[in-house]
Amino acid sequence: MQMNDVNLPDFGNILNTIGAIDPPTPTIDTTASFDVRWQDKGPRTRLSDATNHFNGMFIDCNATIDWSANQPSTHFQFVSADADTSTTVSAVIGFERNGRFFNG
Repeated sequence: MQMNDVNLPDFGNILNTIGAIDPPTPTIDTTASFDVRWQDKGPRTRLSDATNHFNGMFIDCNATIDWSANQPSTHFQFVSADADTSTTVSAVIGFERNGRFFNG
């Protein structure tokens, strides 16, 4: 999954983000770009839990990401290390059904 120059408002802190500051602090215009890649490590695994109304199909993966962000008004820029320097701790991709959409 890749996106370039996505507009993201920077709220500055979590309290401003959730609307707990009155009046709210103005956001700072920010853009971000990223490239996320998943590589499967084996077969699909089906998980089902009728008690908690959950089921799905999942694949254990390796994952890497390149990330950058830019705030022109503050002259702030961040660029991550190259994706090939990543170490995957945990990555899973799949689909699930739960709650109202659960079908045992």
